[in-house]
Amino acid sequence: MNRRRAILAAAAATLATAAFAPAAHAWTEFSFSSQSGTTALVEVDATAAHNRLEVVRGATLLAQSAGDTVSISDDLHAGDVANLYSGNALVATGTYDGLPKPTNVCIGHTAFSAARAQNATIFDAGAYRPVAGSVEWVAATWTADADAVVTLRRPLVAGDTVYVTTSVTDGTAEVRSSRGEPAIRCWYDPPTDGTPPPPPPPPPTQATIPPSELIPTNAQMLAMVKGSLSVSGSSLKSRTTRRLARSSSVALPFAFPEPGRVDLQLVAKHKVIGTGTKTSAINGKAIITVTLTSAGRKLLKRSKKLKVTVNGIFAASRTGAELSRASLSVTMKG
Repeated sequence: MNRRRAILAAAAATLATAAFAPAAHAWTEFSFSSQSGTTALVEVDATAAHNRLEVVRGATLLAQSAGDTVSISDDLHAGDVANLYSGNALVATGTYDGLPKPTNVCIGHTAFSAARAQNATIFDAGAYRPVAGSVEWVAATWTADADAVVTLRRPLVAGDTVYVTTSVTDGTAEVRSSRGEPAIRCWYDPPTDGTPPPPPPPPPTQATIPPSELIPTNAQMLAMVKGSLSVSGSSLKSRTTRRLARSSSVALPFAFPEPGRVDLQLVAKHKVIGTGTKTSAINGKAIITVTLTSAGRKLLKRSKKLKVTVNGIFAASRTGAELSRASLSVTMKG
């Protein structure tokens, strides 16, 4: 009898503890992504119910969406704020601090600098470039300084883009900021004896080029499409399968090499999981909305790691232009 009473008392205590246990806190993750020459993206992943994401700069509304992603044609500025709403109620907010900022990204160098906020930590860093229809990712290590030094496993080459992603948590919200910068041929190597660097050389005089020579060859057009597709793949790789499975579409950046139309297709496990099309009357950066299939979302939901191939077909608007086809594969994590 005493044993039975002890069991009942323990059960009652457990129920009482459960009854007064606090509910799980809502969690929100804001992601700010930008890269020189491409459209900036702001994304959110939240456990609380929400139906509107907006980005403001002071009193100016930059963009808003009923989904979890908004694109901004202008580059992100320090102080830009992402607000998440449920109806008219503010659910969560995240502020972009203008960092990280990669600098000294020079071809031939194995390291570059990356400034971060004092309360932020570097979550990921490295470099990538399109190679033979895929993406070559270059791993890196970095120091813990606020002005970190990121060291790559190989020297930067033409076509490389470096990236740095930081993370900072404030209460129940996490803000991830990612910045990409293309490697360039620097006009000087940093001096080692402490002397100031020489002045930059004067800009070269541009010769007049006949209009016929401005039309890219098929090989040049294919190279440009591959470069644009590598940015799309990098953006896709930065997402998690878990986040993507909760969305009906995904916004991917693409730089139009000239006016025309692009068709994107996402393939995984030999199945098409998403398609998107966009036509542009001008060259330059744009956002392609890729609609996910129901089967694709189910595949993403149950995959902790998934290889996704991004197929792209670009058709220039000018008469006589041939189709440019390219593809690359990225591995998404859950």
